[in-house]
Amino acid sequence: MHAPRRTRRAGLIASLVGVAALGLTAATTLGLTSFTAQVGGTGTYQSGTLVLAKQIGSGTPCLSSSNTAGSISTNINTTCPGSDLGSVATGAPGTTATTDLTLTNGGSVAATGGLSLTTGACTASGAPDSSSALVPLATGTDTSGFCGKVDVTIEDTTGGTTSCLYPAGAGACPAPSNTNTLATLAGKTTPLADSLAPGASETLVVTTMLDNGVTTGATNADQGLVASMPMTYTLAQ
Repeated sequence: MHAPRRTRRAGLIASLVGVAALGLTAATTLGLTSFTAQVGGTGTYQSGTLVLAKQIGSGTPCLSSSNTAGSISTNINTTCPGSDLGSVATGAPGTTATTDLTLTNGGSVAATGGLSLTTGACTASGAPDSSSALVPLATGTDTSGFCGKVDVTIEDTTGGTTSCLYPAGAGACPAPSNTNTLATLAGKTTPLADSLAPGASETLVVTTMLDNGVTTGATNADQGLVASMPMTYTLAQ
């Protein structure tokens, strides 16, 4: 008995499908594929640095990264040598002293957040005049008032243009006076620059004078004293 024609047709179709699948499998096995192309590489991302360098006069710059390789994680250096108020050891009433400061963005990132100076509390203590062998231990007693008798101004001289930062004002700073002293500067944050590009510098001149006013000037009680005030410069991105 012969199978129905419809059944034979279905069987033939199934056979053809099987042959096609077998042919596809064989083609895949033999490595017959479409065109392909590839390129490769390694993605990298490097962060920049923001490093503040402070130089007093022609001295060696002191870095926020502590002048030590690998120490930028903290990026705070509170042990820079020298005095931002000058190295005056024998200041006399009415005699001014100036200190040149250069603050540089030594990193590769622009400090768009600006540059500023923050001062701490001013304290005074006895500092015997070592220049005289006759009175090496003589000191005054006005430790509580001495900071208020050290007049101070801070001037920006960047690019040959002069402007007064403390006290704030256009043009050159006024002559030192008892209106602006270490006592009035203490505990303040003073903007120095709105921004600082990599490699750019801000130059400052700090002027100090022991006051010689009739009622505000230094007296014998202010001899042999030293004023000390933390001065912290901050560069922000």
